[in-house]
Amino acid sequence: MQVTHGTGGGALTGGAVNRTERALRYCEGLDVYVSAHCHKTLATKPSVLRFEKLAGPNSTRIVERDILNVIAAPWQAYAGYVMSKQLSPSSTTVNYIWLDGREHHATATI
Repeated sequence: MQVTHGTGGGALTGGAVNRTERALRYCEGLDVYVSAHCHKTLATKPSVLRFEKLAGPNSTRIVERDILNVIAAPWQAYAGYVMSKQLSPSSTTVNYIWLDGREHHATATI
């Protein structure tokens, strides 16, 4: 799991999703990526390709892996910042991330 402040993503939700999904591809082995900078409360589950080492010399394979991408709520209840940047108001609903230790699985609830 990686938790980071994040970076800008634009005024629309699509820009925020694209920016965070691009950022999570730079960290090998992630199950969950959490950021918050763009003030959009959402979760996506993009798939990435990664190399997996097998037993034996020079043995690798490419596997597909889902990563839970969560953008946390801004927790700001005032509108001044949003209005000055001409952004859409954001929900302050809290995100919950559920991890299952018995199997390789993570989900998010908004």
